[in-house]
This record gives sequence, C-alpha cells and structure tokens, in this order.
Amino acid sequence: MNRAKPNKHIHLNAAENIIQAVGFSNQIGFPLNRFLTISWEHTQAVGRVHDVQGQFLERYMKWIRYYRSTGAYIWSIEQGRVWGCHSHFLIHVPPKLFRSFKKIAPNWIDGDVDQSGPAKTFDIQKINSGYGLAQLNPLKGVTRYLLKAANDEAAEILSIRQEPQKAGIVVGKRVGTSQNIGRGARAKCSESKGASI
Repeated sequence: MNRAKPNKHIHLNAAENIIQAVGFSNQIGFPLNRFLTISWEHTQAVGRVHDVQGQFLERYMKWIRYYRSTGAYIWSIEQGRVWGCHSHFLIHVPPKLFRSFKKIAPNWIDGDVDQSGPAKTFDIQKINSGYGLAQLNPLKGVTRYLLKAANDEAAEILSIRQEPQKAGIVVGKRVGTSQNIGRGARAKCSESKGASI
C-alpha cells in the first residue's frame, strides 16, 4: 500500500511548477485574482485534507462552468499555529462574479463555518494588479508567501523567504494546480506555439 509521507518542504520542481502556473494563468486570460484561506481544523471537517479540499475545488469549478467561464487555481496545504491545518488558494474569479463568489464560497466548505471569533474559518482577499512592468508584483508576493516551506535549494534559486515553522509538517502533497494551468497544459501550449512558427 502506498502511504503518503510527512514532509516539511516544498522542493524546487514543485515550487517552479507553481510559479510557472501563476504566470501561465495570466497569459491565457485567467489571472489568479483572489487569495483564499480555509482552516479545515476550525471547520472540524471530516476526512483527509486533500479530499475535503478537492471537494471544495470541484464545487468552485462546477459553479464557474455554470456561468460559462473557466476556473484556474493553485493551492498550498499548511499546518500552522493560528489556522491549524489549512489551505491557501490563488483562484481566478471573473470580475463580473466577484460579489457572487464572496457570497457563495463559504457554502462549498464542509463543516462548521464560523466567522465570529478571532480564529476565523475562512478569509477571502482581492489581489490587486500592478501597472505596466509591475503588473504581476502583488501576485508574486502572495506566491512567495505560499511557497514559504521551500527547501534551501528552491529558496535560494527562486528568492523565497523561508518560514518552514509557519508552514508546518504536511502529510502528502503540499502544493498543486488546476489541470488547465499545470505542466501538461503548459507543455501542450508550448508545442502548439512551436508548430505554428
């Protein structure tokens, strides 16, 4: 039986995949413009975090398809002191759906959604775009934050400030992307561009 192993770090290959996915999503017209955090510990959700998180993302994709749009996201799982076991997401939401997303997203969370105390269940923030050459700067900052568990090699090469103690130990995969901005989609896009030159 293949069991997921506990790990403290995000390795270079995984970190590069996340960074490239963020840039690619912007290139294909699905900028990651919402930063969402969900505490699975505070919701008291039952099951593996990867499964509960997967259900949330499935609901997001179904919702965005209903509006004839395309979803895109990256995710990072952490184990911290404030949020407990939680996920961070960078998500694409079309501007016309901003209000609707903020209202409906809590309904996709399994468990108890409690926003009353200091330890909130979820948080949604807008990611503002910069201007000109600095257009992606705000997004770069959030992406580096999501990669704070980077190992020494990834941190040095990608200029990431390491804070592994804040990211904790996670069993299984720490970071990932939606399929449409992942490695396969990027490779396919690159091949089609090469064929048309």
